[in-house]
Amino acid sequence: MRKRAFTILIAGLLWGNFGCSHTQPNQAPIASQTSGSKNYFDASSAQGGMGKTAAEQTFTPGGVADGGVVVQSQQMGRGSLDNAGMGMTSAAPGYVNEVESTNYRVAQNKTRVSGSTDPGRIYEKGIDEDGQAYTRSVEKSPDLTSYTSAMTEPLSTFSADVDTAAYTNLRRSLFDGQKPYPEQIRVEEMVNYFSYNLPEPKKGQPFSVTSELSECPWKPEAKLLRLAIKTKSIPRGKRPACNLVFLLDVSGSMGASDKLPLLKSSLKTLVDSLDDNDRIAIVTYAGSSGLVLPSTTADKKTVILDAIDRLAAGGSTNGASGIELAYKVAQDNVSGDSVNRVILATDGDFNVGVSTQDGLKKMIEEKRKSGLFLSVLGFGGSAGGDKTMETLADQGNGNYANIDSLREARKVLVEESGANLVTVAKDVKFQIAFNPRQVEKYRLIGYENRRLTTQDFSDDRKDAGDLGAGHSVTVLYELIPPKKKVDVVKMVLDEAAGNQPSANQLALVKLRYKAPGDDASDLIEIPVMPDDEPLSESSPDHRWAVAVTEFGMALKGDSEVKDVSFDEISTLAESGIAKAGDPYRLEFLEMVAKAKALAG
Repeated sequence: MRKRAFTILIAGLLWGNFGCSHTQPNQAPIASQTSGSKNYFDASSAQGGMGKTAAEQTFTPGGVADGGVVVQSQQMGRGSLDNAGMGMTSAAPGYVNEVESTNYRVAQNKTRVSGSTDPGRIYEKGIDEDGQAYTRSVEKSPDLTSYTSAMTEPLSTFSADVDTAAYTNLRRSLFDGQKPYPEQIRVEEMVNYFSYNLPEPKKGQPFSVTSELSECPWKPEAKLLRLAIKTKSIPRGKRPACNLVFLLDVSGSMGASDKLPLLKSSLKTLVDSLDDNDRIAIVTYAGSSGLVLPSTTADKKTVILDAIDRLAAGGSTNGASGIELAYKVAQDNVSGDSVNRVILATDGDFNVGVSTQDGLKKMIEEKRKSGLFLSVLGFGGSAGGDKTMETLADQGNGNYANIDSLREARKVLVEESGANLVTVAKDVKFQIAFNPRQVEKYRLIGYENRRLTTQDFSDDRKDAGDLGAGHSVTVLYELIPPKKKVDVVKMVLDEAAGNQPSANQLALVKLRYKAPGDDASDLIEIPVMPDDEPLSESSPDHRWAVAVTEFGMALKGDSEVKDVSFDEISTLAESGIAKAGDPYRLEFLEMVAKAKALAG
């Protein structure tokens, strides 16, 4: 097996149906045949309620009833499961696929209509979990199944992403015996949940970069390019002192055992791992905010643990006032080279104060200018506030994880503390320049909400993902090689920004990043050669990433994997377990088995 000095994973996996043909996002309903397969979300399902017909309605984009515009309402459906797996077939007559929802558990009586002045958005009207009507503007779902021509669009640009919450939410759903909604699935977060055997960066370099190219298990004529980058790890005991402010949601919605009680146990796990010179403060919010624990050095563990024990849930949720106070406490305790971070822990149920995504986003954008980073920990499944919490973490130059167990808390807060607390690279962007001589077309798998324009790559004002010490990012692309020799490529490549891959290179990987205290970015370029190998001869990590990607595609409903069975995914994943007894990879095999059982 060929080894490469650089590591990058990129797999263009797209999702839409659990393994079968599917209806395109926002596609008008068409007459489709019914089959003997069972309904994915029927009216009797615990997650169902999708079978109610919505009549024509009038409303304005702002939600005002008077003077509204007449729109055509369409009944929203989920399609049906095929007999082989969890793949969704074409939607039944009169239905359209629902691709995006802020609240995954509230999907009934939802209607999408045009009328937004922004062509990239569409108005959504529906009923929330409290039975209240709402109207909101959401992004149109992209066409995730199409390939991009390397001849006409050789550049693929996107932001790095190290969030993992979608994987934890998926795990919770499967182990609770619930079929996950396709919009819950973010393939990149599934792949990046796991650690990989990647080399440390060379001296003076911010990243190591690795690539691997293999055959594609679901499409014989395609190749899979896996790209991975890794930042330098910090040995235990070498981490800079931390100035941490925990902003805790103690509203009434946090009373469940998997919310505030689990949060308190998680904090105690972190406290036990802190160095004596680290500092921790606790701010709570529930209607109004308060300072429960002033910034306190970690050698005073008894004081900190007593403050944690006193936490109790009650009241409504005003996250905005808490964020203001938390940033003030953090700013007041900045010192030297300390790591300064606000960590928001919540179930995402913002219902008082600045509760819209746009309002919270603006607030966080202002606060990050102070040099303080914000990370978000979700508790209790966080289905309703998933999008809001992801937005806050993105705008706060932090990451978003979901905590569903003490083991997960230890993974995020202790085992990966360097990666999740110590930022080493800001605004990390990928731009892959594909060589049309070697690639006819390609598609990036996942990263749907991380796509950037070509111009964004060189624009240092454009925000992107941040990486901590020891973080890795894995990406996969699905590539279709040319069927015949391609000669005329000069004109297109000349129009591509920056350097281009040479004639014998598959692609040129470009990375832009900023040092934590800098406003100007640096550029790294790494060539990728077209040396492929059979999947069976690829590295265990490559096979593992491909299996996880394939699973995510199947759950998302990507028609490309409609003929792939869960048994095939499990077999491929088993071949990728290089370290015996890896609890996280073994647990993934259980998740595949759960998905198979739910498919029936």
